[in-house]
Amino acid sequence: ERYALAVFYYATFGNSWKYGLKFMEAVDHCEWFMDFITTSGSMVRMGVAQCETPSGFEDNLVHKLVMPNNGLAGSIPKEISFLHRLTHLVLPFNADLVGSSSLDGLHALTYLSDLELQYCGLTGQIPEFMGNLRALTNVGFGNNLLSGPLPSSFFGLTNLELLGLDDNALTGPIGPFGALTNLKSLYLEDNRFSGELTSDLFSDGWTNIVELDLSVNILDGPLPSNLFSVTTMEVLDIHGNNFVGPIPEITVPHDNLFFLALHENKLDWRIPETINNLVNLAHLDISKNNMEIPFPSTFPEMTTLRYLFTGDNPFEDHPIPEWVASMTNLRELSMKANRLTGTIPAFIGGLTRLQVLDLDRNSLTGPIPDEIGLLTGVDTLMLNRNLLTGTIPDTFSLMNDLDILLLDSNELTGTADVICQNANINLTQFVTDCGEPNPEISCTCCSVCCHDSNSTCNNFDWHVNLDPIWEYGFQRVVYSFSQNLLPPEDTP
Repeated sequence: ERYALAVFYYATFGNSWKYGLKFMEAVDHCEWFMDFITTSGSMVRMGVAQCETPSGFEDNLVHKLVMPNNGLAGSIPKEISFLHRLTHLVLPFNADLVGSSSLDGLHALTYLSDLELQYCGLTGQIPEFMGNLRALTNVGFGNNLLSGPLPSSFFGLTNLELLGLDDNALTGPIGPFGALTNLKSLYLEDNRFSGELTSDLFSDGWTNIVELDLSVNILDGPLPSNLFSVTTMEVLDIHGNNFVGPIPEITVPHDNLFFLALHENKLDWRIPETINNLVNLAHLDISKNNMEIPFPSTFPEMTTLRYLFTGDNPFEDHPIPEWVASMTNLRELSMKANRLTGTIPAFIGGLTRLQVLDLDRNSLTGPIPDEIGLLTGVDTLMLNRNLLTGTIPDTFSLMNDLDILLLDSNELTGTADVICQNANINLTQFVTDCGEPNPEISCTCCSVCCHDSNSTCNNFDWHVNLDPIWEYGFQRVVYSFSQNLLPPEDTP
């Protein structure tokens, strides 16, 4: 084992590692590790993180090799196979650990249960022998350069509870993943997987699923009627595919689902009346589909919603719905390009937890209500490309958290002094119709000045519904079961 670890050290340019972890020192190789204190105060061990003496053996054998974000380069050598009792190989966030050969030495690691190689620059196809590593419960290959179809043997890994293949160039049908019946977390987003979501995937396959992210693939067909039947599901993200037809009814109360992303498909009809059976839903995104209104009469009951995005659907002309007033827990509301008409109602000022309000590209008229100034937590306010009149309300002086303010392509007049002369407001983007030769509004601090004669000025969509990355239970970018292994940057 010491020889295998020494080869591993040199093959991955150990002299350039971020932390040396006592490798190659004149101590037992089971002492080649360092302990770190994370920012949360917990201790983590990097290097040879655990050795144990198996039954029938006299010596300690390496069980865990843990080196996330440690500057490893080159390839994992085939000699890794000599660590035949290895259960955890955790090497994510080593971007220069590249090449398909890095997987070759894993073929003999039949005790391996946790394999984390996300963000490592791996190339080529997932090898056939992976299907022989039947002890695997967690596999993270996300954010690499893997391509092609998965080997059929891979779908024999029925002990898998967590599988992350996201952000690669993998292909193949979605159906075989239904054989992985113990999955709790499945992340396939940003690949080229195809086919339909059939009812048996949810009735016989993913019956234990908690987080399911199939977004940005080429899946198609209608959504199965039992899509919401798995009561353990908390996250369902299927945006960026080619699904058609209606959103299925939610026939019984579902306590756990809190994140539902359906945007950028070809779904039609209406939000189902039974949407209120998702009793703890916090995030709903139906934007960029072919949906219709009216909204469900049960929407006022959806008081747990914190993020709601309905933009870019071919709705009929309609005013801002009154049910919005009941959603006082909203943090982000985007009704971009929803064919909204009439005035902005004063009750918007009651949504005091809002951080983002996007009413861009509608036909709203009348003055901006003073009550919007009560939204003191808003950092992004987009009222541009409407028919608003009057002046910027004096109450905007209360909005000290503003970072992006878009008011262009309206009929507003007066000055922007309420913003520009307020030292507590520091905008990174502020756009009004202050362009020459005939400015409609006077603005001394705008980042961009538009004019009616310039149809291209700020004529693009600012999308606020950035895709949260549900990778390994962690929202945004990193895997939670790896994240706690990352030592602070200033740890010696």
